[in-house]
Amino acid sequence: MTDSPQPVRTERCTILRGLIDSMALYAAAQYPTAESAELVSLIRTRHARHASDRDRRPAVERNSPSALAFWRSSMNDTLQRLLRHPALALFARIALTFPFWGSGIAKILYFDAAIAEMAHFDLHPAMLFGVATIAVQLLGSILIIANRLAWLGAGALAVFTGLTIILVHRFWSMTEEPFRTIAFHTATEHVGIIGGLVAISILGARRPSAKHGARGSEMTDRLDHR
Repeated sequence: MTDSPQPVRTERCTILRGLIDSMALYAAAQYPTAESAELVSLIRTRHARHASDRDRRPAVERNSPSALAFWRSSMNDTLQRLLRHPALALFARIALTFPFWGSGIAKILYFDAAIAEMAHFDLHPAMLFGVATIAVQLLGSILIIANRLAWLGAGALAVFTGLTIILVHRFWSMTEEPFRTIAFHTATEHVGIIGGLVAISILGARRPSAKHGARGSEMTDRLDHR
């Protein structure tokens, strides 16, 4: 049984409304007028009503803060909702792995060029290295995007990226410019990508631990009640 799409639409509307309110509050803080003060009051009232409906304390203070302070609080709440949205996490995984799955697809479409590239960098047998490169790039990307064994996919891509620095972008052994500088910048960019992949591995490893920890706490509470 699938969930109704209504909660998803409600969440999207809440995020959009929060962004609009944040922009309006920022404008009111920058250009204080009687009309902007009335707008701030209306937005503050609506936020307080929604907070009361959710049976929690409002995100903003009840002592009528300034428009700028209220804007900061509203913006923080909106960004928190946005950062917790599953669609943003999916976009981040697709964007981070784009250099890999994009390269893998290009190598499949232009396989002869991929083999020539391997031979150019003295990677023999070129056919084997070409197929292995495509497999690592695509399978690692799929694991991360699907969020299944993401730590394994991220680890494989991180090792692959590190090897490309050692085998391909060896700026320390180059003397001719601008190829040496280009290789240096490419290598430093690869280091940044490795850092992002390591972060994915860390987050993927922490999730089961946090889940088991929550289950352990729940079992402990049940035993205490008994």
